[in-house]
Parts: sequence; structure tokens; C-alpha cells
Amino acid sequence: MLRIYEVAAPTSAAGSVTLYRVASTWTNSNLSYNQSVDTINAISGFYDPTNLDLYTDIDVTSLVQGWLNNPSTDFGISLRGTETSTGTSKYFDGFYGVTAPATDHYPPGA
Repeated sequence: MLRIYEVAAPTSAAGSVTLYRVASTWTNSNLSYNQSVDTINAISGFYDPTNLDLYTDIDVTSLVQGWLNNPSTDFGISLRGTETSTGTSKYFDGFYGVTAPATDHYPPGA
């Protein structure tokens, strides 16, 4: 499980967030506000706009298993919002206060 924490969002709950598997190599120097990474295999349905100031758990088990089976496909993940209108941006942190981010290594439901 990947655990993220939404620290800020506009007063409007408009927009959504989707996690994607990155499809190719990238560097910080070739990314900008209008140039993102190549992505495939969306993981959607985890985002709840009412989760402001709460953790959200995303099941990435099959994604990580694919990387273990074929490490050459591991280019990371990308969180992307549906920013089709103004005022829908979301901000996430890997930790809140003294609580570090977590990737839990157990089967879902265990």
C-alpha cells in the first residue's frame, strides 16, 4: 500500500487525482509545468475529495509485483490531477508532522 496525505486543496472539491505508472526514463531537467512524464496503467478510484487532512491508502501491489518481475520497467509513479479548470489543484505530502510516509508490506485485508 502507498499512503499519501493531502495537505491542501481549494474550497471546491472539483477535480480528481489519478496515479499512473511512469513508462520511460526521466530527469528533473526534462520536466516542467507543461512537460510531464510518459505514463500508462492508471490506478484511479482511490481519491476522495473529503480526505483533506487524512491519509489515503492506494493498493499498488500489482504495480510493485510487476517491477519485481521485470525491474527494467520501474520508472516510478506519477500523481496527476484533472486540472481542466482553475482552482482544483491538490497538494500532497509524504508525511505529516512527525509521522513518516509508509508503504505497508502486507496483503490488503490482512
